[in-house]
Amino acid sequence: MNHDDFYDERTPRGGRGWFFTAIILIAFIVGALFVQYVLPATLGDGGRVSLIGATPTTTPGATEEPAATREPVERPEVAPELGGRAAMLHEANISEIRKAVGPAVVGVSNKASSIYGALEEQGYGSGIIISEEGYIVTNYHVIAGAGAVAVALSNGVEMEAQIVGADEYTDLAVLKIDAQQDLTVMPFGDSDAVDVGDLAIAIGNPLGREFFGTVTAGVVSGKDRQVTVDGRTIVMLQTDAAINPGNSGGALLNSRGELIGITSVKSMYTRSGYSVEGLGFAIPINSARPIIEELITQGRIKRPMIGVRGAEITAAAADYYNIPQGFLVKEIVEDGPGDRAGIKINDIIIRVDGQRTKTTDEMSSVIYGHAAGDTVAVTVWREGREIELSVVLGDS
Repeated sequence: MNHDDFYDERTPRGGRGWFFTAIILIAFIVGALFVQYVLPATLGDGGRVSLIGATPTTTPGATEEPAATREPVERPEVAPELGGRAAMLHEANISEIRKAVGPAVVGVSNKASSIYGALEEQGYGSGIIISEEGYIVTNYHVIAGAGAVAVALSNGVEMEAQIVGADEYTDLAVLKIDAQQDLTVMPFGDSDAVDVGDLAIAIGNPLGREFFGTVTAGVVSGKDRQVTVDGRTIVMLQTDAAINPGNSGGALLNSRGELIGITSVKSMYTRSGYSVEGLGFAIPINSARPIIEELITQGRIKRPMIGVRGAEITAAAADYYNIPQGFLVKEIVEDGPGDRAGIKINDIIIRVDGQRTKTTDEMSSVIYGHAAGDTVAVTVWREGREIELSVVLGDS
């Protein structure tokens, strides 16, 4: 459908009042669009608001609480033993590995209320059974915004799942099911021990239910790859094993059938716009494990915070307005660390702990390298001069 299908440019006779009303309405809409999209874009980060080290969804490092987590969750004081028994005592072929640990990979259905009030599936991904108690790890983006989550086992049984915890910054989430049956638990490997060129096997559900349990294979193409997704940088394993939409939250295995990564991202285009293939990424299990354990016991990840909200100033905006690149403070958490340290509205944070921070991601990385209670030097640009402040980091 195009605009000509529903818009008539002709002005009815005797309708001059409607003509002027339409002109005013159009001007209002244009002005609203300018405020909503054009003006924020000059500040960078697509105009999105960022709350450093706190919990809204727009925050790098935030821990959003999806709707499905609102029911009380029983939390153990100590995380249960994660990972099943080693499936293979030696290197095995791909078919043997699939038979041994394939059932530990499940389908994850993200359901939300339709306009009619009924729950409808709005997305489908993968997950991995990681304990006998029924804990399942998946990606945060697989269950984000869910009103309810369902898990499908390899035998076709589907059941409701509870969201135990979710962390947007690391793109990890933990679910729990009450299966009332024996579960195949995925054994954990050592992601630090893998070498480039090692066998890598991906198991997941590309494109959803129709291709449940798909197995692809390749090699570990790279380690410690810094991949930026939605303004946050995650260190990942790189693989050429085929990873497609629906694989998110699935397993990347080594030649012994052990979990070395949680498949998360596929790069489809370069910055120049060229399409690429064989460029998939997985969150290393050694990095994911402490996050998973904290989500099970706490439901969220505690991170240090400054307690300011604002927007990133891009290089283009900095040149145009003759101001430095950095983080423009638009809101301050009352009596938060930044407020107590003397940070003010319209300050531009340009340096944290002595390191130049031009982007929100750079600032978050420095802050997250500390713990709550640490004192860090924060340099702000205020009305043409630099001011150094001491901030005692808070706890998100």
